[in-house]
Amino acid sequence: MSNFIEKLLDAHPLNKIDRMLTGRNEMAVEAEKKADQILASKDKDGNLLYPNARKDLLTHYFLSQDMSEQTNIPLSLALGFAKEIGDSQRLPFFNPSSGYFKNSTGFSVDDLGANYAGATNMPLDVAYEKGLFKHTEAVPRNNNWQQSSIYGFGQGKYKQVLDKFN
Repeated sequence: MSNFIEKLLDAHPLNKIDRMLTGRNEMAVEAEKKADQILASKDKDGNLLYPNARKDLLTHYFLSQDMSEQTNIPLSLALGFAKEIGDSQRLPFFNPSSGYFKNSTGFSVDDLGANYAGATNMPLDVAYEKGLFKHTEAVPRNNNWQQSSIYGFGQGKYKQVLDKFN
């Protein structure tokens, strides 16, 4: 195959999506490494720079940021939303016998907020100041996801997450 055709095929958006999806594990590992670096970063006096940030939300931020760079913002957001649907324990369609995925973390509005900040390339400090790396609702008692959610959506209070963008 000619070099021109290889470059043309390589530039095709579907090829980028395929590479992104097949490399998702590597992207997730890199996002977790970035999150760990942020959580460990300190100022000159030894104080943590981001003491209220949560690793899972930082990971969502960095993974969405990387996905939007590989493809585009709408696709990154769509994939993040699809992941939350897959995590959902509130939709019996996924497991009709009990309505829950085994070991699922549940649908998280907080994750979607971090995804949006990352996909739109919101600066890290701005997202942190807006509280996008802090959960709006704790996981159920003893991490027992079989308990019903007070709000019916899993994790996160959607109104509080939306208010962070104002």
